Amino acid sequence: MNKYYENLQNEELIEFFLTDLNTLSEITAYVYPNHLYDDHSEIDAHIIRCQHILQNYIFSELSEFNDEITVDEIDVLAAEKAKEIFKLCNKEIESLFETGVGKVVYLGENK
Repeated sequence: MNKYYENLQNEELIEFFLTDLNTLSEITAYVYPNHLYDDHSEIDAHIIRCQHILQNYIFSELSEFNDEITVDEIDVLAAEKAKEIFKLCNKEIESLFETGVGKVVYLGENK
């Protein structure tokens, strides 16, 4: 294990990531009546936001080593560790697509 990751336990990082990932309970999209809506793009955007949150958290935790390694190296290490966590959470990520969380409201629709 890389010495810079010693204080970053996978279990804690997985819990951190899944906390944000599972906050999405519903997507409400307001679209035009003739627009084909695909909730996968909204789910993708949510997953990417959660991935960025995790990577930024890892980056901030690794920043304590900025006297030993450069910011660019910290960025690379954070990205590598985040990618490792994403792979470990693949089942949870895929379940968002299987269960679907979309609700579509078409503009001009009578309520």
